[in-house]
Amino acid sequence: MLFAASPASRAAPLQLPKTARTVFVNIGSHTSPVLPPNSSVVAIAYEPIVHASIAPSAGLHVVPVAVSDWTGFAMMGVHGRFSSKASSSLSVPTDRMRKSIRRDEPSTIVPVASMSSVIESIPASLSLWFLKTDMQGKTQRP
Repeated sequence: MLFAASPASRAAPLQLPKTARTVFVNIGSHTSPVLPPNSSVVAIAYEPIVHASIAPSAGLHVVPVAVSDWTGFAMMGVHGRFSSKASSSLSVPTDRMRKSIRRDEPSTIVPVASMSSVIESIPASLSLWFLKTDMQGKTQRP
């Protein structure tokens, strides 16, 4: 077991299917999250921008939220919104980045969940076997 929710967790664990034994977590999944290989695995994809474009799949749960080290709301910039390679970020790009990534304006307001709340939401009876992160955001805080 890689991680499990603490029994003293303040967050209520997710009510996942009784057949689940293992959880795959994919943060920043874009439109192609990691899918569960069988009914004993549940996949949870956290995707704040293109969540509605993720095709339904057995055992896949999509959460339309950004993940960071805090909880609340934020402006999320979307880069290449009108291409198939759209990306998003919580960080404010520099002028150089704006030119190279062609950040589209305006930004989008998104809900943000803390990484600790994501981990704490996994029932203690399940193993977090796979954790994939593809997040762009602030790398340092004041």
